[in-house]
Amino acid sequence: IYAAELFYRQVLGFDLDYRYSSRNTPGLRTVFLSKGETCIELLTNSQVPGVPGKSRPPGWGLISLEVGDVDAAWEEFRNKAAASGYSTEGWKAARNTGDGFREALILDPEGTIIELGRRIRPFLPEPIRAVIFDFDGILINSIPNYFLAMQRFLARRGIIFSEADNQEFIGQGNHEIIGTLKKRHGLSGDVEVLIAEKDAIYLELAKQSPGPFLHMHEFLDMVRQAGLPLALASGSSAKVMDSLLPVLGLEDCFKVRVSSESVPAGKPAPDVFLAASNQLGIPAINCLVVEDSAAGVEAAVRAGMRCLAVPSFPGPDLAAGFQLADHLVADGMTAFSARAAMDWLPPLLSQ
Repeated sequence: IYAAELFYRQVLGFDLDYRYSSRNTPGLRTVFLSKGETCIELLTNSQVPGVPGKSRPPGWGLISLEVGDVDAAWEEFRNKAAASGYSTEGWKAARNTGDGFREALILDPEGTIIELGRRIRPFLPEPIRAVIFDFDGILINSIPNYFLAMQRFLARRGIIFSEADNQEFIGQGNHEIIGTLKKRHGLSGDVEVLIAEKDAIYLELAKQSPGPFLHMHEFLDMVRQAGLPLALASGSSAKVMDSLLPVLGLEDCFKVRVSSESVPAGKPAPDVFLAASNQLGIPAINCLVVEDSAAGVEAAVRAGMRCLAVPSFPGPDLAAGFQLADHLVADGMTAFSARAAMDWLPPLLSQ
């Protein structure tokens, strides 16, 4: 659903109305987009009923129709289908949905779902009950030191590493970065050993000049004062986070810390954020992610979380994925204001 939303917004010019994750049907998520008077709903169909033995056309599984009286329309269509000899197996009578619709489902002979709906109350977004911070590029200006560390790591092997090369990997986890470089340059040695070598170079640099983002630390303090649980979820290794948090004065802020090394896949996969949500004991839909990379924004959206994005590399060529952030500080950290971020956040806070 991430790729579909990005297409409709980037190519067709639709704007986000809201995203919704069902509590009663795990895995069912929708995105509502609008352009002028046109409204579309993108829906994941992993948990939606189908017709046994029938497959849906790829990429086209649901048509949504607005009707005045959902119950009456469903009853009318069911009677007509029965009278015409069509099966009504899998049809679902009207119900009220969690995002404020009266809704019924019917199925055509090929298994395509036809949704009959009418809004019955305004959409009420789920409250934010926890905040998950990225580490690099958000709490610490690590990109310059990581770049130098990677340069030195690869220089030992006679490989030149440029600024353009560095930007390719922003937001990715250690295993993804080193795995790619290992294949690209034929690096010898175990990935874990290579990561440890690179991290040792980085920590030596970072401890000398950690480069905290003070306005983001101010925002962190405001979030703590609001009583929200916190988590750290990063592509960095656990050793790097544990070593630098005391240097930054943040050692006691994050009881939950998740490294991409501890999950099946790093960003843009959602694994690291979902793991943090599970450890916090708070549903993904109630979590806000603070990120600096397009890969991180994608991971947050794929996890079903809201996202505050502050790009590490702002500018006219900002990656398209940043469009999916719920709140984007397009000019980056130099334009970030803790007060402005909190002014945006309170309407979403858990009451």
